[in-house]
Amino acid sequence: MATYRSILPQIYEILRREEVRYLFNSGDDGDYMAIGERVRFCEEILEVAYWDADSGGDRRLAGWVERGLGGVIESRPTHHPSLTLLGRLWLLRSQQYLSKISEDGSTSSSSGGSFPFTNNDWTSADEDRDTAEQDRKRQEGVYVDARTCLFPAVEFLGRAVDAMEDSSRGVLGDVYVYQAEANMSLGNVTVSSEAQPYFRTAVEALKKASMIDGFRLPIHLERYLRSFEFVLYDD
Repeated sequence: MATYRSILPQIYEILRREEVRYLFNSGDDGDYMAIGERVRFCEEILEVAYWDADSGGDRRLAGWVERGLGGVIESRPTHHPSLTLLGRLWLLRSQQYLSKISEDGSTSSSSGGSFPFTNNDWTSADEDRDTAEQDRKRQEGVYVDARTCLFPAVEFLGRAVDAMEDSSRGVLGDVYVYQAEANMSLGNVTVSSEAQPYFRTAVEALKKASMIDGFRLPIHLERYLRSFEFVLYDD
């Protein structure tokens, strides 16, 4: 961690360079290649900002990335790489809170979580009491902090998917995976009566990703899809 912290002053210095300021402040907003370069630069800075996401990352760098991407999206509202990266930023920002919830023994990560789709006829009184207790916790403290980050993550990644599907450049499995992870995480920190739409969106995104030729879901998400794909055919 000392090594990570030691390079931050160098990164701050890079961001103050004239060529970086020119790229973000004076570049041609209609130049697709210039915009692509901005997004790639933001992605590299984001990786440094959240090198240790569980600790909250580096807020100064994350704020810089957020402003940089915001400028791109303001001029090109349907630029799905920018929307995707901004959604990822908010998802990474939530990790410090999800980590605290996980340490507390509650299920919150996108790779885990309790059974998200339940049949009310099967639930016992003990399970109902457990759900009520979990819902009470989900309205307090760190759960609220997590949702504050995950709502924009879900929004931006949803916009990214819509823009990607409307474009003629094809679809990317990774974007669907990010959308699924954000929705799964939000579902896990939302009261049970409001959580299922997020889980369903996650399953839909994973299903779309699984149908892309040459793309393979991570094993834990493939298992999740196999377990809950039935919800897509329950209507």
